[in-house]
Amino acid sequence: MVAAFRGVTLLGPGAGRLGFTVCERPLTIRRRFERIFFAGLLLLYSGDGLKRIEYGSTLSSYPGEVWISRQALLDSYGSPKGRLMGPCQLWRNPANSRIRDTIEV
Repeated sequence: MVAAFRGVTLLGPGAGRLGFTVCERPLTIRRRFERIFFAGLLLLYSGDGLKRIEYGSTLSSYPGEVWISRQALLDSYGSPKGRLMGPCQLWRNPANSRIRDTIEV
């Protein structure tokens, strides 16, 4: 059974607001390359392109490590049947109003 989920993201501050634990990692050559890689992904997959990269502190931040336990993930984003909800279901669920409050639309 999975006990926790781990990820690496450039969007660590946002992940922290969504219930993940964000850990800073030591500055290494690998982490510098990850920064370039993730900035490239944001550039490619964001509809705003370069404007998204320049927005906020994305250019000056380094990827952080994010963690969430299985139980915390299910408590925050699971349905009563134990299944994870999709984005539309999450948005409409009144129990998740704290998520809607942290996301600017």
